[in-house]
Amino acid sequence: MQIYNDKKQRIGTVSQVANRTVTKTLDTGDREISFEYPVNGKQVQLLREEFYIRTKEDEFVIKEIETGDRYNKYTAVLNVEELEGAHFPYGFASQEQTIRACLEFAFEGTGWTVRECTIIKRRTIDIEEKTTAWEVLQQCLKTYRCECRIDSLNKSIDIYEQIGEDRGCYFIEGLNLRKLTLKSDTYEFYTRIYPIGKDGITIEWLHGKPYLENYQYSSKVKTYVWKDERYTNTTSLIEDAQAKLEEMSKPYKAYTADVADLAKTNPIYNDILDYGIGDTVYLVSRKTKIKEKQRIVKIVEYPENPEKNTVELSNISKSFAEVQKTETELAKQEAISISKNSTKKILDGLPTVEEVETRITASKEEIELGASKKYQTKDDMGNYFTTEQTEAAIKVKTDSITQQVSRKVGSDEIIAKINMSPEAVDIDADKINLNGAVTANQNFKILLDGSMETKSAKITGGSLEVGAGCKLTTNGLLYAVSPKMLTGIGLGKRMSGGFEEQDYALSMYYMGEQFFIGSQGTGTTWMNDIKPLEIYTYGDITCVGDFVSIGSKNRAAETKDFGMVKQYCYEMASPFFGDAGAGKVDETGKCFIFLDPKFVQTIETGHEYLIFLTAAGTGELYVKKEEVQEEFFIVYGKPGLEFFWEVKAKQKGYENDRLAKAEPPEERNLMTENDQIMENEMYENLIMVEIEIEKDIKETAETEEKRMEELEWTE
Repeated sequence: MQIYNDKKQRIGTVSQVANRTVTKTLDTGDREISFEYPVNGKQVQLLREEFYIRTKEDEFVIKEIETGDRYNKYTAVLNVEELEGAHFPYGFASQEQTIRACLEFAFEGTGWTVRECTIIKRRTIDIEEKTTAWEVLQQCLKTYRCECRIDSLNKSIDIYEQIGEDRGCYFIEGLNLRKLTLKSDTYEFYTRIYPIGKDGITIEWLHGKPYLENYQYSSKVKTYVWKDERYTNTTSLIEDAQAKLEEMSKPYKAYTADVADLAKTNPIYNDILDYGIGDTVYLVSRKTKIKEKQRIVKIVEYPENPEKNTVELSNISKSFAEVQKTETELAKQEAISISKNSTKKILDGLPTVEEVETRITASKEEIELGASKKYQTKDDMGNYFTTEQTEAAIKVKTDSITQQVSRKVGSDEIIAKINMSPEAVDIDADKINLNGAVTANQNFKILLDGSMETKSAKITGGSLEVGAGCKLTTNGLLYAVSPKMLTGIGLGKRMSGGFEEQDYALSMYYMGEQFFIGSQGTGTTWMNDIKPLEIYTYGDITCVGDFVSIGSKNRAAETKDFGMVKQYCYEMASPFFGDAGAGKVDETGKCFIFLDPKFVQTIETGHEYLIFLTAAGTGELYVKKEEVQEEFFIVYGKPGLEFFWEVKAKQKGYENDRLAKAEPPEERNLMTENDQIMENEMYENLIMVEIEIEKDIKETAETEEKRMEELEWTE
């Protein structure tokens, strides 16, 4: 990161920072950076308030410094000083303009530009009190219901209906989702809205009713009256009222998720687990039984430790309720408003408008025609608009055509029903018998012996039942879940997490809040009738997350005379790492003990070390507390005295943990069939992700091998 002084002169570069975080917010487009730097660092005097920090992507202004014993913490905000400095002391107004025209008017003289903009609708911005160009931008994002990307290096803004995309990214427990919390409320919940614009105009003459309804969540009738004097166009009033009701007619939900950003730690995850601000992700939580798509509205990134990232997800931004000013806010004292109008910055593009709107409805064929004309004159600023503007919309809907035929021949009966629509033809028939071999398009055959053949499969006998609890996929994977047992089975080639036998593995997945493996029997543990089994693995086990043992943890060690014996773990009240060794005091009465650099990077160096000394003879040994450094400490004592040392330090990232509460899992009933189906789908998604990763690795290896062969050939 580069450092610039308050005159925008580059004065240095800062590196070796700790705990660097970058916070990105969707609804404002804003970003913030924070980091820690040693109090005795070379550049500490250059890091001052109102100086600038520049990264590859952005420029920030240092706003806050929190000093500490070993590290100072710095917080910097996105540099939009020119927009914050563009003051409009008597307010700002833009009448029926596009967002580009409005912002270009507000940004005049700041050096900032609107680069790309996909929003063409016209809206009104009316801010009565003193404001700035930055606040005008934030008001525009809400009023026009759009989002932006801010380029602070090039001083430009891109505006879109919605940023981000749906790249198929998953947040799944057991893969990259560590923790999930949900907050939901219905404080601003309504299902019916009465929109009222300027001079009391309503939507009744154009819509047929004075209100709009949306019962997507509940059939309750919850009425909301929305008044806004800035709306003079009925079409715009309907459009924004529909958007407002779409958000208000369902509970507001906000999720906070701790997500390991695997795409940042390993490039093989780039295509399937990468995400950014505004992206839509598939959220799957077994504990909360959540399986739905949500948008990322906030990201807190740890560039050096992406496994610590957190994101906030929401179904709506919950900001639309703040978009429109209420009737009370708009009804300012008339004398004050009039006095300000002479100095308020106003962009008025439509001073004189004659508006004609027409609606034609033919109910039988459901043909609707809507048209509007606007005749406009020259505005006060000398600009001309199109002389005549016409908007029209035509909607035609055709019902399906139904034809029925019934014919009787003697005592037998042939009944046929044919439904024809523009998309499909359906035939229902009774008493149709097909004798002999049956072939359809040479792709499907029913043979005389009862077996069936298709282009991709052959069923020769036995019974096959495929339902919600059993699925055979085209790539050879079998998923089977019994709704009566708390077990699941996954069969797949080279599947991790299971017991391998040749090329195939048998994996037992957890199906509740805990991981249980066992067989049905007479013994009982936490579950109803599950008998625990011992688990043996002839391979490594890696736990990404907390490992809790209700019982002892042991290391099995081989002995010469006593066979394999258990060694027990040394448990402490706080998470510590330790190292030990031996030393000898030199002729000056000192001995420098240098810690292993690998060990140092695993501990929290900001906390005191615990150092233990044991003399291998007579004489005094001691350590001066103030001389203990991150990488070494000095032992003082009798010259020539040999000794043993041990050091313990808090584990990095767990320095505040101490005697956290632990409880065994509660007894619970077996899962329902619906729960089993949901679990099955979630693990199917996990396995499919794993297969895609293995496929990518294989393709990469094959490509590299082919490239090396071609290189060999050319040489």
